[in-house]
Amino acid sequence: MLLRQLDVRLVNCIKYLKSRRGKVIMVVNTFPFCEESKLRDKVIWRCTSKKTNCKARIHMLGANVVAVKGMHNHPPRKPLC
Repeated sequence: MLLRQLDVRLVNCIKYLKSRRGKVIMVVNTFPFCEESKLRDKVIWRCTSKKTNCKARIHMLGANVVAVKGMHNHPPRKPLC
């Protein structure tokens, strides 16, 4: 099984895209994330890979990454950055 841990210090390429359904997708180092929950300025983003039940999460406060939780259990997608 492939496991990839993101480190807050290694989050160097963040892009925001719109999905086909109009939702915001955050792409971090080629991994896509969707908004899981939001409370005021804090947003928790989860990896969009449902097939592998990926547990990777990114916690943001405003525009700053404050925590990276879990590991990816799948390879990254094609580079967008």
